[in-house]
Amino acid sequence: MIWIRRLNEYGVSNRVILLLFGLSLFAMAAQIVGLGIFLPIFEYIFQSGLTQSVDESPSILLNFINIIINTIGLKASLESLLISAFLFYLVSQIAIFVIAYINAYYLGKIIKTVRDRFIQHYLDADSEYYDRVKIGDFINISTSELEWAAVGVIAPIKLMVSIVSAIGSIIVLLLLSYELTFYISIIVIIILPYPLSLISKTTKVGKQNTEFNSSLVSFLLDRLRSPRLVRLSGTRNSEVKEYSLITEKQRGLTLKLHLLKEKVGLTFEPAIIFAALIVLYVALTFLGMQSSSIILFMVITVRLVPILRGILVQKQSINRTKGPIESIDSLLKEMKLKSQKDIIPNQKNEHLIELNYIENIKLHNVSYSYSSEGLSALSNISLGFNKGTINAIIGPSGSGKSTLIDIISTYRRPSLGKVLFNDLEYNGSEINNIIAYVPQQPQIFDGKIIDHISYGKKGKLLKDIESASILSGIHQFIVSLVDGYESILNNNGDNLSGGQRYRLDMARALLSEAPILILDEPTSALDYKNKSNFIITLNQIRKKTNKIIIVITHDFSIMSIFDSIVLLEEGEMIAQSNHSELVVKSPWYREGTKNIKEVSLDN
Repeated sequence: MIWIRRLNEYGVSNRVILLLFGLSLFAMAAQIVGLGIFLPIFEYIFQSGLTQSVDESPSILLNFINIIINTIGLKASLESLLISAFLFYLVSQIAIFVIAYINAYYLGKIIKTVRDRFIQHYLDADSEYYDRVKIGDFINISTSELEWAAVGVIAPIKLMVSIVSAIGSIIVLLLLSYELTFYISIIVIIILPYPLSLISKTTKVGKQNTEFNSSLVSFLLDRLRSPRLVRLSGTRNSEVKEYSLITEKQRGLTLKLHLLKEKVGLTFEPAIIFAALIVLYVALTFLGMQSSSIILFMVITVRLVPILRGILVQKQSINRTKGPIESIDSLLKEMKLKSQKDIIPNQKNEHLIELNYIENIKLHNVSYSYSSEGLSALSNISLGFNKGTINAIIGPSGSGKSTLIDIISTYRRPSLGKVLFNDLEYNGSEINNIIAYVPQQPQIFDGKIIDHISYGKKGKLLKDIESASILSGIHQFIVSLVDGYESILNNNGDNLSGGQRYRLDMARALLSEAPILILDEPTSALDYKNKSNFIITLNQIRKKTNKIIIVITHDFSIMSIFDSIVLLEEGEMIAQSNHSELVVKSPWYREGTKNIKEVSLDN
């Protein structure tokens, strides 16, 4: 069955499902006996004692209860019957509590398991998945929609328990009077199509609600990320209006879901009560049933109403959660398909040791095309970088600089060609540990400075953190703060200058001791003086660490410091050379260096 298979996929084994089913049957049996004992209790109340023996009684249920009483050796007194009814009821409720506890436990476990899978698959997905996926969809699905989906996955178990409980009550009704049970069943069948149609509508509305939840989260992420841009662009009123339209649509869908749920109760419960009253009239007028049997029949019927409504609500919940469940399944499936792990078979174990010491990086005839655009971003690139060198990647906007870095770091797999480290090819998960990257706009996590620098580097001592900070040139600034390395940073380090944020993040990259350091536009936020200091810092890093340093830059004023410069134009490599040779080879490069005051170690 589909629901059992889905439960298995989400971590609920068949053994647990069988345990819950067994507990449901046990609760039902205790419920039947507990309810049945009320019949002789009513006999005592109305007739001052049990007036009929087992053999004389026309009631099948009374005969059944008398047999149980005789079997367990219970003295048939009012006190003993009341105590027995309570004990059987208590046992059934304990079983139901255990079932509820197991459901709650696995509900939380499902949510945790799937969230863990999400982050694992998301971080293992290939670059094309990140190019296409909306982060708002991912966040919405992995938070609010996941909780709904987990409820939907576990709902069939609750439905099963409710159905078993309803069956127990129906068995008692049949034992009391199969005629009345038949009549009331006919009435239920007649009124059932309408609430079922309401339940069917819930599926469509639930899927629409999931879509608008994703739209809402995406909108908030985009706008909250750039409040300054919104304010300065004068689009505040437009943003408020657009957001209001989304929330209004979401409000309408949420209201519709609630109304569909309440309409089920509004139509079903009164209909059942009406049917019960008709049955009561038939029993009193035509069937000549004993008062005790009629009262018990009505008590059980009234008790059955919320159980039946619960069955319908749980079915409605299953339909409501089809949208979130499909979103979860689709997201997991897509991320698995887009996983870049193990694309390249692992090299022999002895080769992995060489990754601790990188002699060189080589690209052989590398080309890359973005699948969504079908255009070639890089064409036939061949180059090399050696240890202990500072290298630049430069070119006009759109020339392929960022794509080339993505290829070198194995964030993207080349469409054609190879990327070699120490003349061997490795997969992305192996290379991740040997590359440190500092983006143009560093992301500074909320928390202490020391926590940001040591992010992902457990076990590093304060002296190691200080050494990395000294090397990056941020140490003096940190110790000038009141709390030093314990200082708190908030809102992506907004209280730091662009250069301070970059040096702080570079300290994080240096602490990793990765043999490859990639810097994206490190001088874009620096004035001439700070640029000179940064060049000194960069040269110190090269001397002290012997790393392969790769810098993406548009800054022609620092070209003379690089051992090699890769010049890209329209996705093609014009040359890999030094500053003086490129001035001769490339008109674009020569034009860029005009009237530029160079920054070098000699300044």
